Amino acid sequence: MLVKGAIMATSNNRNSSGRSSSRSSGAYSHKSTSQRSAYTKTAGKRRKKKKKSYASLIVILVAIIAIAAIVLIVVEVLKPQTAVSADSAALSASESQADLAEIETETEIETEALLESTVVDKTAPSIYGVIPIKVYANHSVSYKTGIYVEDDIDENPVLTVDNDDVNLSVPGEYQLKYIATDASGNESIKYTTVTVLEGDYIVDDDEIWALADAVLDEIITDDMDDKNKCLAVYKYLHSIAYVDVVHSEDWMQNAYWMLMLRTGDCFGYYSTSRLLLTRLGYDVMEVQNCNGFTHYWCLVSIDEGNTWWHFDASCWSWGEDGVLCLVTDEFLEEYGKRHLTSDGLANHQWAKSLYPATPTEDLMSAEEKLWIYDDGVLVNELITYEDEYYYDDYDPWGGPFYGPEGDSYDGPNENW
Repeated sequence: MLVKGAIMATSNNRNSSGRSSSRSSGAYSHKSTSQRSAYTKTAGKRRKKKKKSYASLIVILVAIIAIAAIVLIVVEVLKPQTAVSADSAALSASESQADLAEIETETEIETEALLESTVVDKTAPSIYGVIPIKVYANHSVSYKTGIYVEDDIDENPVLTVDNDDVNLSVPGEYQLKYIATDASGNESIKYTTVTVLEGDYIVDDDEIWALADAVLDEIITDDMDDKNKCLAVYKYLHSIAYVDVVHSEDWMQNAYWMLMLRTGDCFGYYSTSRLLLTRLGYDVMEVQNCNGFTHYWCLVSIDEGNTWWHFDASCWSWGEDGVLCLVTDEFLEEYGKRHLTSDGLANHQWAKSLYPATPTEDLMSAEEKLWIYDDGVLVNELITYEDEYYYDDYDPWGGPFYGPEGDSYDGPNENW
């Protein structure tokens, strides 16, 4: 009974629980329907909002893509122009640098010119080679031959000659004036004398130059440079006999007769050297001793007056020591000290202030000088007999002149 009652009680409880559940379930279902209705409306609204959001996003994306496409197109269109602009900018910068460099160069030039223009030039030009001139009456003379002008700043100083007081038609002694002027107006003046001589045996200048050309055609070859041309002249003149005689006081006339008669003293060697070297196109000026011993030789320039060298063909020493062809001041000065006159005077001592200085380095080596001895004979040995000079085995007129027999001949003037 207890079990049955318990079962019944359990059953009742279940029914009671079931009804309770049923009611509870019924209440839930009723509430859920109205909620679902509300939810459905809300969800619909949300879906509509979402659709609108998606549409907006799509529009935005499309707009972004369109803008990006436009930007890309614009970039592509502008890219060549940008490159051109960059190239133009680079070119402009390069041109600007070139313009700047040109301006700087012009400025430097203008500055240098300004500095030069502000330098006060008070030094007058130097005039070299001014010597006494001797010319025969009614004969021509070149006053500027052998004259050299130098200035410390002006590269082209002007040399003028005032010969208003000279009358070449009347024998006598006249004054000649040389005037050198530089760009700053500085002026130097030197005077000399022109002696117009009377005399016979006057040879026309054209004939003298023709004789010089004939000699040069004989001794000069096309393969010779300037140095070797000078050496050839030097060697040729050493084949002329040294005799203490002056053919003429006019240097051109003296040179002519020395070439014709093949005799002469130091003035003759100077004159003939000057004639031949001038004909070769070189600048030549006369140099004289200043110590009381009379001696003449040349200063020669083979580069249009830029450098000067001593040339003395009258010396007859053998070997390199005696080749006084294109030598320096120092070389000639030392030579003069080693070769003294009977009075103890140097045979080469000159007033250096009157002449342009030579370079300090030798122009030629000993080997270059000594080619003039290549045939073993430069000049016949000089012999003295009773204070008269002649050359052994040198017999142009049938016997050594001024020799032991007193040989002589009729020459171009009374000195013979």
